[in-house]
Amino acid sequence: MLYFEWVAINQLAIGRAFKEEKYIKILQEKKIKSVLCLCDENESPNLDYASHNILFKRIILPDHKSSESLKLESLEKAFETLQYLVKNHPAVYLHCFAAVERGPLLCLAYLIKEKQINFNDAIAYMMQINKTTNPMSSQIKVLKEFCSI
Repeated sequence: MLYFEWVAINQLAIGRAFKEEKYIKILQEKKIKSVLCLCDENESPNLDYASHNILFKRIILPDHKSSESLKLESLEKAFETLQYLVKNHPAVYLHCFAAVERGPLLCLAYLIKEKQINFNDAIAYMMQINKTTNPMSSQIKVLKEFCSI
């Protein structure tokens, strides 16, 4: 089953990783034009998005299982990629493995920086639409640093 929630209608959706190409057709039905994957190939394999006219980008961000912590530069790169996709290839399906840490974190950055929503309202909104939202405190610290730029 494909997990899918709109963060910004017809611009940005969040969900979980999937490993079967049959779910790409569901993305097409929802008018998704691009996919931004935040996990590595072990969590989400490369699928044939191109044959479905969907642009695929992968920016790997660390999660709680990683020995690395999130760096400001990595969040900046992921955000710039998301901005590009939303502007040039909307709607975007943004996913990490389980839609708990990385995906919600980047959605929060989008809501705060692009939609001018304050931090507390953005968190409340993400927790309402994506019940699994639970970035680590270290990730939130990087997000706050990023949003203060």
